[in-house]
Amino acid sequence: MLNDWKKVIENIRNTINKDGISENNKRIELSQHIPTLKAYLTETDHDIIRNTIQICSDLYPFIFSQSCRYPKDMHESYTTFKQIKNLIIEFLKTSNDCIKINSLKFLSVLIQVQTAADPNNKNTTKNDVSLEICPPNHPYLDTEQLAIESKQYFDVLTHLILSEK
Repeated sequence: MLNDWKKVIENIRNTINKDGISENNKRIELSQHIPTLKAYLTETDHDIIRNTIQICSDLYPFIFSQSCRYPKDMHESYTTFKQIKNLIIEFLKTSNDCIKINSLKFLSVLIQVQTAADPNNKNTTKNDVSLEICPPNHPYLDTEQLAIESKQYFDVLTHLILSEK
């Protein structure tokens, strides 16, 4: 498994970006890799960790949107991805600048996804992923809690940026 990490990451990246695959097949394919991504985040090799965080940044909007639309199918994947979020946030404390920067990028994606869309923003498209796409009666995504979490992440991000001077 560990020797193939580059192939796994590339497969995920290709699946995310592939237009000719149905949403259902994309969801099934990507969901299979989530436990592997979680395992990669426990490795000691900085290249594996950095690349895993990068692909998780690309993957989170898809996982979130699919969890909103298909809660039953995505519950296990979303639960594992919450664990991934926590692991990546722990990397903000690392001394490795590359891993820290990628963790900050991931944090910025979380903030964007877990924030309500601005109704006055004319650049918003129907494909934008935000709290707006989550139904109010979702079985496990609490939009109020996610918004609070997003605000906390924003505060952490702001603090880290300002303290790096």
